[in-house]
Amino acid sequence: MTSKPPIWLIRACWGLFFIWLFANADAWGGYVWEKAAHPEAWFGAYFGDQDSEQYFAWVENGPSFARSPYRYRVLAPWLAGWLPGTPWQGLMIISWSSLAGFLVICLRTGYQMGYTWEAHLATLLASTGWAFLYLYLQPFLTDALALALLAASILAVRNHRFWLFVLFISLAVLTREVMFPFALLWWFHREKGKTGLAIIMAGIMLFLPRILLPEDILEPGILEVIRNSWQVSPIFWRLKEIYSVLGPCWWLLPLAWKAVPPSERSFTAHLLGISLLTAMLASVIATDTGRMFTLILPGFVLVMLNLIRQSIQHWPIWLILAAGRAASLWSALHPYPRGLSLHPWLDILLAGIAIGFLWVYWPKVNGRIQT
Repeated sequence: MTSKPPIWLIRACWGLFFIWLFANADAWGGYVWEKAAHPEAWFGAYFGDQDSEQYFAWVENGPSFARSPYRYRVLAPWLAGWLPGTPWQGLMIISWSSLAGFLVICLRTGYQMGYTWEAHLATLLASTGWAFLYLYLQPFLTDALALALLAASILAVRNHRFWLFVLFISLAVLTREVMFPFALLWWFHREKGKTGLAIIMAGIMLFLPRILLPEDILEPGILEVIRNSWQVSPIFWRLKEIYSVLGPCWWLLPLAWKAVPPSERSFTAHLLGISLLTAMLASVIATDTGRMFTLILPGFVLVMLNLIRQSIQHWPIWLILAAGRAASLWSALHPYPRGLSLHPWLDILLAGIAIGFLWVYWPKVNGRIQT
């Protein structure tokens, strides 16, 4: 067995990944440009989603026609308004371009850390899960653009490019208000003045739309929003959504953290801490908890890079996990006749592989940390 995967195999995996994405989208209604005359046929029930309708109204008629908080997430619908085609086509182009940008930024981050093969494997592992596919199948929201801007701001922090970080984090806050806590990322450099400035700039971007745009008289109170949220999504459903974000890879996070070199642990802990805390706080209000936990994807890629590097000679394991996650999702979305789905059995199998890898490989990683 070679110590690293051959280049042709990595290229083939990426090719299969994009075929998998297209095939999943095709199952929801057909090729998008052929459905321009009847957009309700595209993505089926998701097209009538309440969130997407608010953004359609924003693009077509302006922010006053969308209720809070959608009217204040201005960047994605504003950009969509400049694109040719219908509002839903513009939002879809922005979302899919953002997801492609997220993949490129993850690869770029890995390359800068000296992780070439590891960057490909970690990015594939992150993008074959439900979190990435959910954003892909819901291209009428602002989540994908916010995720790409978050990844870009993380790269700016790692490169110590302060003003570039301020730009990206400000644009991210204009896209989704939940990105505001990530202004604290600059505190990794222990620069109080610049961290404070980043927080102020992000705060301005947070409140500026709320000052300039007219107030939404139908905006419900925060307590009512929280109560309705937990009535729609009980605790069991939320835990199930959280698990689906990373699936069996949740079991690998303790081992992955153990593999992080001491020189990287401070930044990794900083990023994962902000990501998890923000996701948990946002989940108190939001009904779709899984969407909130997509915020951990950039941190997941960073932490998995190190574990894959420590075990690069076992690269087939990582390809099996990525392919298994893709097959599990495919089975869940495309059940066999009579409703038979391999989804739960594949998840159990993948969890067994992850736990077995954790059990066998922990001592090796524990004694072979690279600085």
